[in-house]
This record gives sequence, C-alpha cells and structure tokens, in this order.
Amino acid sequence: VGGRPMVAGVSSAGEPGRGGPGTYGANDYFTRVSTHAAWVRGVLSGREQGAVLADSPQGGGQGGVTIPDSPAGRRVKALAELLLKGDEAAIEKFVKDHVMEERLASRPMSATIARYRELMGRYRGGRIVRVLLDEPLHVDLLVRGPNGDLILGVEVGPAPDHKISGVFEGRP
Repeated sequence: VGGRPMVAGVSSAGEPGRGGPGTYGANDYFTRVSTHAAWVRGVLSGREQGAVLADSPQGGGQGGVTIPDSPAGRRVKALAELLLKGDEAAIEKFVKDHVMEERLASRPMSATIARYRELMGRYRGGRIVRVLLDEPLHVDLLVRGPNGDLILGVEVGPAPDHKISGVFEGRP
C-alpha cells in the first residue's frame, strides 16, 4: 500500500496433510490482521504484553488456570488432560467420545489416532499457562512444555453435543 509492504492475514493454525504440514490435504486457518491492529501496535510500542506471559494467578482448573466452562472449554480441557498426561491407550476412546462423526468419516481412524499421537508427543509433560481465546465454540490455550510454548485450540460444532470439529496448534 503506497509502496510499503502490509500484512493482511497471518496463519494462526493448521492441520497437516497426508504427508505432514504443507502437503496435500493440509488445512490452514488465517486471521485478519486489521481486527487485531490496535493490539499489535500496542505490543510493538511496548504498551501491551504479547501472548507469552508468566503463569496465570487464577485458581483452580488445569495447572492453576481456569478453563472456561463452555462447550469448547469442556472439550479442550478433556483434550489437554489426554495430551499432557500422555495416555496413548486412551486416544481411540477420546476420539470416539469427543470428535464429530463427520470429522471421523473424512479420514481413516488410524490416521486420526496417528494425528493425536503426534500431538501427544509435542504436548506430553506440559502445563497450561493461559487461556488465549475464550469463545463458546472455540478455546485456545497456551501450553508450556518440553517443546517450548505451544498454542492448543479446539473448535466445536454448534450441535447439541458440541463435539470437536477441529484441533489447532501453533506457536505464539
């Protein structure tokens, strides 16, 4: 714009394709930068803090952080408990209990279990530091663990059962 490069959107999450990130079947999710422009300017000028903060002073919940009691909050809490504990034997039951049927029908169960096992490898032994996004159908958590700070997000469907329609991850 006017000879200056501008950022219009930033990849905020993704799901790997059949051969990993950036391969066939990968899904990327972008956020519009203009909706966060005031916050970005505040962080760049030093007036506001970025996403990575010290442990939350809130009581209760997972790791001292209160997980929202919302449809997405309940699902992300169950997912975080599974991933942080590293209980590989529980993955298939979790998937059947918490993931939307439509999502399960779109790829083989073995691929879905492999994806959750992969997630578990990154999040095992971590702890929830902060809730980054709290919406009824989407919650993002900041998780601090052996692989550094990671964002774990869950989006749920609007149906009465509010099962998981997407799991997102990224780096702050």
